[in-house]
Amino acid sequence: MNKKIISLQNKDRIKDLLIPGGFAFRVFVLFLLITPFYYSQVKTNMQVFYNLADSVSQQLISALPVQNDKINLKLNLGSEYSVFNNRFIAHFYQQGRKIDSSGTEVNLTVDNAFVVYSDMFRDGWFGDYEVRRIVTLHGSYFISNKGVTDFTVTAADTIPFDEINNAESMSYQFTHAEVPAEPFFSGLFEPIAAISAAAAAIILFFTVRSH
Repeated sequence: MNKKIISLQNKDRIKDLLIPGGFAFRVFVLFLLITPFYYSQVKTNMQVFYNLADSVSQQLISALPVQNDKINLKLNLGSEYSVFNNRFIAHFYQQGRKIDSSGTEVNLTVDNAFVVYSDMFRDGWFGDYEVRRIVTLHGSYFISNKGVTDFTVTAADTIPFDEINNAESMSYQFTHAEVPAEPFFSGLFEPIAAISAAAAAIILFFTVRSH
């Protein structure tokens, strides 16, 4: 008997820890808890650029002579892209390459870096707007005795429209881009759908009352 009482007490404690309400209410609360976490995971445009810079560094390192771990690195980034300077240098050191004037001569140039937003769409009929984000880094590198190699690295993903301002950096203009306009038919459909839903609710209300 005592075991049954203890078991019932444990069940009551578990119920106290659960979110009160019906199943739909619990799902709604869970959605509210998950949504901020999802949006916090959106990478900034600069973070994406840093990842692309790492890819370029890795590509360059793969082309270097294996027998020499020293490189005489010269970065030509200009004032606009100087933010990548430390990123490139850090990646070379992480991969076991030392920056030394006696090493293999390497010149790395970034000519262009830009973001494009395209294909605005809704996540479902009444979902939030999302946009396709394309981030591109373009330039070239020179390795002594190997010549010049051009590179263009791109990353594409989808981000919520409301996160665009958070993704862009106020300090660097190349992280900004023109935002696409809302699709015409999407904007037209929403009020029509709302009116239709309201009309259906009114018809249903009077139909139920008549019975």
